[in-house]
Amino acid sequence: IGVTTANPSPPPAAQPQPPTITMAAAAPSDLKIGFLGAGMMATALMDGLISKGVVAADAISCSDPWDKARERASAKGIHATESNADVVQRSNVVVIAVKPGVVAAA
Repeated sequence: IGVTTANPSPPPAAQPQPPTITMAAAAPSDLKIGFLGAGMMATALMDGLISKGVVAADAISCSDPWDKARERASAKGIHATESNADVVQRSNVVVIAVKPGVVAAA
């Protein structure tokens, strides 16, 4: 004897897929990105922007009080300085890439 269900459950709905955004196609050629902070978070973002072709290394500026962070960025062709004001002046997009407790000093 077989068992049948009077109201079988409908098949699961297909999950919607998020849109794909390609920043390289949308990025203007005059895009200059500045990072206040050049630590691990900023370095990951800068490396990703460069590797995906969003901007060239020379279109990125960063500031950091630590020599080693600036040296690491400079070695990649990124303009690195101690001056937040210099980064802001050179950029048309600024990313605050410091820990929340450091924002007031940035």
